[in-house]
Amino acid sequence: MFPDSMSDQAILAYGRELCRAKDRDEQEAILTRAGSARPSWGVDPWDLVHVCPEIIGATHPELLRSTEETQAANDAYVAEKNAKCRDPWPRRTAGWQEVEEVPIVSRTGRLTVPEMDGDEVGAGAPMPNLAIKGKGRYRLRVYVRTDAAGEEQHLVVVFPGTSKKRLTLKP
Repeated sequence: MFPDSMSDQAILAYGRELCRAKDRDEQEAILTRAGSARPSWGVDPWDLVHVCPEIIGATHPELLRSTEETQAANDAYVAEKNAKCRDPWPRRTAGWQEVEEVPIVSRTGRLTVPEMDGDEVGAGAPMPNLAIKGKGRYRLRVYVRTDAAGEEQHLVVVFPGTSKKRLTLKP
């Protein structure tokens, strides 16, 4: 963010200025004046929380949480999301907008769903191995719906099956 040759005192002074910046344009101007190689990137609140916790904490109180508080908040969030899950294993397609089923083969005895950074996963636990019978043929069924808040929800179901047909259960 700052040139390597800049003194610690100067970095702290620019950091305090960045804490008081009203918008991204003002941040960019301060970073340009400081000789930053990337002034257009702006500054993330996480970068400033230890320089001016009283300012950053007012708008981003989650950055001031302890590890235990952060874990408790994450656990509460996962519990809330799980409590809203109406039908963890639907026997019918009601309530889902799209349902597709395809064949899949596990040559290694391992099937998992790739996780994206920052996304929650089911009950907040790492994804389990979905190839419950080891190597072999399975069926993969994916349910998709959009909730009242406009968030897309997915349910992935894997079960042993030898059919090679692709099914659209609900287009």
